[in-house]
Amino acid sequence: MLVAGFLFLIGYRTKWAAIVLMAVLIPITLTIQVGQITTLGPLFKNIAIFDGLLFFVLNDTSNLLK
Repeated sequence: MLVAGFLFLIGYRTKWAAIVLMAVLIPITLTIQVGQITTLGPLFKNIAIFDGLLFFVLNDTSNLLK
């Protein structure tokens, strides 16, 4: 997860780094955040992060550097 985050930060292989980060974020959100219905802030934060990563998966920005 740390390597994928760093690769995403520097813009190298953003699509694959975003996929790895999404694969880590989904189980964390489902196991920890969904059970706590009283605090929905972190759940919506994770949904927003997931949507941001999905944007980078669907719009491969690595072609801009070439």
